[in-house]
Amino acid sequence: QTLILSVIVGLIFLRIGNDQRSVQDRQGSLFFIVVQGLFGSVMGTLTTFGAEKAVFSREYSSRMYGLPAYFWSRWIVELPTQILLPVVSALIMYWFVGYQNTAEKFGWFALFLVLMTNCGAALGVFVSCVFRDVGTALAVMPVFLMPLMIFSGFFVNASNLGWWFRWISYISPMKYGFVGLVKNEFEGLTITCDAGVDSGCPNGIQSGQRFIELLGFDDLGSVGQNAGILFALMWMFLILAYFALWAGVRQR
Repeated sequence: QTLILSVIVGLIFLRIGNDQRSVQDRQGSLFFIVVQGLFGSVMGTLTTFGAEKAVFSREYSSRMYGLPAYFWSRWIVELPTQILLPVVSALIMYWFVGYQNTAEKFGWFALFLVLMTNCGAALGVFVSCVFRDVGTALAVMPVFLMPLMIFSGFFVNASNLGWWFRWISYISPMKYGFVGLVKNEFEGLTITCDAGVDSGCPNGIQSGQRFIELLGFDDLGSVGQNAGILFALMWMFLILAYFALWAGVRQR
């Protein structure tokens, strides 16, 4: 499923180019990749982990094993898949779409896909631990995800976001994934201008850095800083999930 979806995304945004009209496609493809990475991982983990909770609760009550052994071993066992699949997906989409052809930028791109997948998995585990049954967790999950997506910087300009909603963006994995990927891709990018095709080209976007500034991302940290925050959010969701599961089994 991951490979097929990666090919489809690559074909939709195939060889987008560097002209004025490609800016929207480049931005849209990066946001779609962020959303797809998080949503797919969240929903898959939510379904599988939620279904296992009943078995775990029964075996935990029988003292077959402890909570730390189950929780962390499960995460470690699934970690290779959560690293390998995003890297393979990055290999397909990066060259299909035609992002900047440098090893460093591809490395950051692949790392962000790995971080988004693992952050989504951690969030899915957390939500499934909070609610007793899978049906309730699946019903509530959109309530968690929609605000995180709306305030990711794609729909509302980061510099125009009011303080009463800005706190939501601070805990949004999609924000840090999107900002990191946009900065990675648009920094150092030259956007070409064909006056015969691109109307209003003299007033258009001449560089990737200018586009970053228009989005309000110029003061939102470096590519590495956004990757570090994503890593920290993953651990935050995992720790919250651990204590939510601990509280749940103690009530039984």
